[in-house]
Parts: sequence; structure tokens; C-alpha cells
Amino acid sequence: MKYEMIETFFDDVDDYMRFFLKLKEARRATDDLSCVATLRKEDDKYLYALEWNDGRWVGEYVRPFRANEENLRIFNAGCAEIARRLRIFLETGDPEKLPSSPPAFGILSCESPDELAPASVETDESAPAQKYFPAILDARVVRRYDGGTHEVVLLTDVECSGIIRCTHLLVAFQKGDDKPSFVIAAEVNNLRSPGDDLGSHFLGCYPGSGHFNCGCSNEWGDLDRFDQKAREIMSNALEITIA
Repeated sequence: MKYEMIETFFDDVDDYMRFFLKLKEARRATDDLSCVATLRKEDDKYLYALEWNDGRWVGEYVRPFRANEENLRIFNAGCAEIARRLRIFLETGDPEKLPSSPPAFGILSCESPDELAPASVETDESAPAQKYFPAILDARVVRRYDGGTHEVVLLTDVECSGIIRCTHLLVAFQKGDDKPSFVIAAEVNNLRSPGDDLGSHFLGCYPGSGHFNCGCSNEWGDLDRFDQKAREIMSNALEITIA
């Protein structure tokens, strides 16, 4: 029996950005409504679920991801894999026959052991974890703060390698360590079109493992507003008082 499924969810990067910035939940359905795909924000992750009209469903938790073509390709490939797994469920009636590894959404999945490694690469568990921060080529120090167990530095006029452009950074160093332990960045929104209301900068947080986004606003391009909000987030995350 042929089952018509939802095998892609977002049409393009702009489609994802509308969900990322404005929606709590998005849905897609087949023409006959026999299959419904739902992407819902839950705390710091997304739940993607594909449900058949008899109540059977397959889903997976996904990390919020940066809006670019490669991540969109990985996400839509995951949607196609979830559809394949739901077909197996419908044809066999046995949830035990559903594959669970590797995760359907690969490096975007919350079940992925390392969100930075390609899905086809095995990680060496004995190797020390590599921290993930923006690669700074140049910056100007604006001010330094005492965070008790940490030294905190505010940077502007930042130049980074790679495709991510940052205007300002708030960087925390654990005292006695010359490598960052937490970074918050005002990341230039390169998806913005003239006249839209998406905001000029994302507020990106780098806790050392991965990256999460605290929203998009014109405010984060302003150094003082960025500094105030970034210190608030960093204080809560590291449980320190930044004086």
C-alpha cells in the first residue's frame, strides 16, 4: 500500500526564519490530511513529529539550528527519513522494527553525540572535547569586568573568520585560563532584506559546546544594549556576578 507522506518541511531559508523568529508551532499536511507534520518549540529544542490519521506517529527532538542552506538540507533530509520510518511503522504495525540509529536528523538531532561532527564520522571518545567559539581575527577591547571566578571582556569592531560576522562579543575567561569558557556574540543578520522587520543582529550564545540563539533585534547592534543584555545572560549561565 502506498502512503503519501510529508517528506520536506521548509521550502527555503526564509521559510525557516519565519518559524524561528515568529512561531511557536508550524504544521504541514498532505492534501487529504491523512498525514500531518508538526514542528514545535519545546524549551531549548524542537520536536518534529509526523503523524498518520490513525494516531500512529514518529518523531525526534532537533536542536535549534542556524539558518543556512546546508542546515536546511540536513533538516529536510531528516524529514524524509522520519517519513520512511513512519511507513515502516504503518506497514509492519511494530514500533520495535523502527530504526533508531543513526538519528534521523544527523548532526541537528538532540540524540547526536557531537553536533559538530558529520554524521558519517565516528568520534573518538577518548579525545578531549573541542570547545566551539567564534574564531576571532581582530577586535577592539572596550572594557573589562570582574566576574569573581571569571574575567569578562567586552569587544567590538570584531573580525571573525568564516561566514559568521560578529559586531560585538562578550567573552568570559575562567581565571587562570587563557582560553574562553563562554562567549556571547552580536551576529550580523545576513538574511535580512531592506524594509523587513527581522532585526539587524542575532544574539548568539556559545557555552563551549554548540550554539543557541536568544533572538534577533536591532538592539544587539548597539554596543551598550548588547553589553547589558549579554552580561545578564552570562551572569545567569555561569552563576556569577559581573561587576
